Amino acid sequence: MYDKIVIWKSRMGDEYPHLVTLLEDAKEQTDLETGEIKTYGSLQGMRVGIYPTAVKIDGSLAKYLYAGGNVIPLNRHTTEEAIKKLSDALQINLEDARVSSLEFGANFLMKHKPSEYIARMGEMPRRKRYTFNVDTLYYRHRGKEQPDTFCLYDKISDAKAKGMPIPQGFEDKNLLRVELRLNGSLAKQMG
Repeated sequence: MYDKIVIWKSRMGDEYPHLVTLLEDAKEQTDLETGEIKTYGSLQGMRVGIYPTAVKIDGSLAKYLYAGGNVIPLNRHTTEEAIKKLSDALQINLEDARVSSLEFGANFLMKHKPSEYIARMGEMPRRKRYTFNVDTLYYRHRGKEQPDTFCLYDKISDAKAKGMPIPQGFEDKNLLRVELRLNGSLAKQMG
């Protein structure tokens, strides 16, 4: 159900100095205009950015929890488990962190190839239809702001293209992924 997430954790000054030592491939970037230094790297596939006033963590919770694969989506219980694991790994409490982006969706086992269903999808009110190949369809807002996007795609083809492990028994299945990607003010969008 849940997949990619962007989390912001506020920090003051040199709070969480240990984070830099936990990151894989840590790099520093200096803003030449303001002099602010940002450190970024990764932790078991999650991207981590350490800013002067916040820590940003983004990536697929399913890939993080299941060591590289997100064919099996997370439910509420496993999402909580992934957040706790991430919190423990970073040694910071993420309970009061702010979520600024969230993807959730479902995989549907289909009789035919997902591209056959995607080709038959019509228009959506107040949204524009974008196809990127026969396996991917996006419905995006017509305006400048993109608070959310609906996506439909062939999950097995996507996983193979990204070199992700395919769970046993799914190798030759027709798996249609339907996602809603929320960006920006999630509290406002979700009421």
